[in-house]
Amino acid sequence: MTRFLETTVDVLLRLGVPAAAVEAERREMEEVRIARTVSRQVLGSMNDFANLMDAFRENPLSLSDVAVKLAATPCSPIGMKHPTDVVLETLACGALL
Repeated sequence: MTRFLETTVDVLLRLGVPAAAVEAERREMEEVRIARTVSRQVLGSMNDFANLMDAFRENPLSLSDVAVKLAATPCSPIGMKHPTDVVLETLACGALL
């Protein structure tokens, strides 16, 4: 999970989340659980992201680069907002500080 944490920190910083909020989030993520979803909307968005990743095959990118690009994609489970906007609303506004 170290790689996951490091990549998450990198992506959050690249999205413009303040360093203090990123550090707080990193501390909260020291215990990670991965589970199935029962939400068809979430599953559909995950499938959409997987399909969008195919578009990056011609110009290979790092996974962090792909995450930043996908964060600009509107998502149904969050009211067609962009993940970047939701991350910034949640973390940059000090919601977790």
